[in-house]
Formats: sequence, structure tokens, C-alpha cells
Amino acid sequence: MAHRVAIVGSGNFGTTLAKVIGENLTERHEGELSAFVPEVKMWVYEEMIGDRKLSEIINTEHENVKYLKGIKLPPCVKAVPDIREAVKGADYILFVVPHQFLMSTLGQVKAEDLPKNATGISAIKGVHIEGDSIEILPVSISRLWKIPCGGIAGANIAQDVAECKFCESTIAFNDPKVDDKVIENWRYLFERPYLRIDVIKDVVFQQLLGTLKNVVAVAGGFVDGLNLGCSTKAAILRIGMKEMYKFARTFFPEAHCSSETLLESCGSRRYNRHVFRW
Repeated sequence: MAHRVAIVGSGNFGTTLAKVIGENLTERHEGELSAFVPEVKMWVYEEMIGDRKLSEIINTEHENVKYLKGIKLPPCVKAVPDIREAVKGADYILFVVPHQFLMSTLGQVKAEDLPKNATGISAIKGVHIEGDSIEILPVSISRLWKIPCGGIAGANIAQDVAECKFCESTIAFNDPKVDDKVIENWRYLFERPYLRIDVIKDVVFQQLLGTLKNVVAVAGGFVDGLNLGCSTKAAILRIGMKEMYKFARTFFPEAHCSSETLLESCGSRRYNRHVFRW
């Protein structure tokens, strides 16, 4: 049975990854991704842009004029305003919605409506906190949709990826129910000449680094704003990485988080540092 790809989310980064995957499904359809239907269904939270629906604009003009203006999408990317229709039959599902809306979004689909062989990857930064418990988002997705879920994260921003500027990302998967072929397919879906993909098993630390790095980036902005110099910033970064590792080992002791994950592409983008320098 042919594989199908769906993307839950159509913001800046979701649309960018739809472009990446759409390019690969088009160019690799006779090669590594020959087992896939050459189509990406992208769930769009419907909005009106003037007198036109955003989904209509994406499907006719092949551009997300609100969230990724000026970047053309492959024709195989189809905007779908009904989330149930978007994920119907999809066994490779990418999640890219703001973390505060993830739970309500997941609640719109029943787990039994998904293919039994479905897997997911979260590109969402954040964690789910309920009471005194903390949960990484791939675990939240697995719990609610009953599918194995990994993560993708990296030191990159959507606009750079969309403009084909070289960058890196890291896929993390650590579920015994997911075989190597599935993970390899995920890598083929994402990897481009301008986007290098590594694969690791340390899902927990990868997710925490993507979340906690923003705290360290804010501290870096304070250093700039106070004109404290590069030596102080270097100290802040080192202490920040040490504290992120300690956080992971403290709150997720069973995950056996590896310090080697710090060497993966889970760094900080300049945005937070720039904002907080003033």
C-alpha cells in the first residue's frame, strides 16, 4: 500500500516543511520515495485573506501569502481546511502547530481513524505541563493518537530553509515499534541539498533542548544589551548548556539523556538574543 504524507499545521515553519517534503516527493518519486503518493496534504486553519479563503489561495497560487509570502510551493502541496480529511489515510504525519493549540487540535481526530501503521514527527517547540508533571510533545501526540512519534529540531529558521540556505536538523526517534525503514523514509522526506539531516535516538533531550534554548538565548540578549562582551556570553552559553543537561537528567531520569546530543543541531537562533539586547 502506498504511503501518504499529511502535515498538521500551515504556519511559517509548517508551510516551509511542506515545501521541503513536496520537493522531495516530486524529485524522488522514481527513487527513494517511490512508495509514496506524490502529494502533501497540509491542514490549514481557514482564514479569509481579503475576500478569498487562505486554502483556496494556496491551492491556486501555490503560495501561503500570509505565513510564507513570496515563496512558491510545489503543486503537490494541497491545503485542506478539514483536519480529519487532511490526515485521512496518512501514515506519515508531521505536526507543526503552536504548542498551546496542540491538545485542542489533536482532540479533533480519533485515534481509530488513523492507519494502524501511522507514525508521526513533531516539529513543535515546547512541552506539555499539567499539574506537577511535564511531558515532551511527541509523548503527548503518541498518548492521544496512539501512534509512535519522534521529533525534528535544529538550529535553523523557517525563512532560511524556505530560501534554500544551507542548514541542519536532527530527527530523533526511539520507539521499538518503528523499524529502520520508516526512520529512513522520514529522513528522505526532509533531506535536501540545503537541509542536512542527522538521526539520533535521544528524543527527550532533543525536545528539551529545542524548548530550553530560548531561555539561554534571552540571557545572551541581556549580555549584548549590557555590553558585557563575548567572554561573558561564552560563560552564559556554557552554563546554560550544563543546566539544560541537568534539567533533563533531573526531570527525565529514565530517559538516559546523552550529553552528546548537545553536539547535534539543536542550537539557538538569533531572534530571542536580538529582541532582548535592547
